[in-house]
Amino acid sequence: MLAIPGSIFSRRSEGCHALIRDGAALVRTPADVLGELGVLVGQVVRSGDEGPLPDGQKRLVEAMRDAPRTIDELAGLTGLSHAVLAAALTELEIAGRVRTEGATFLAVST
Repeated sequence: MLAIPGSIFSRRSEGCHALIRDGAALVRTPADVLGELGVLVGQVVRSGDEGPLPDGQKRLVEAMRDAPRTIDELAGLTGLSHAVLAAALTELEIAGRVRTEGATFLAVST
């Protein structure tokens, strides 16, 4: 369990402070979350580089090869919903196959 502390002067922070008191891990930075998940800070996660991509992810990567695309453009090009795109883009970014540039996504050459 993780908890982000709040102001000691706010009643809204009582719940997260109780969680921390009861043993939840204190979250101060994204590195704290990654550490709880077993990812070393600075470690490159490339779980998707070893093999071929599933068809949906392959279509998505192909749609981003020539130019950065917004999520709306990707939805139009692939026919995938925004929810499916968000999940797939997150997986591809973690795998090192996609990078973000502002509000756009671009396939990374591997």
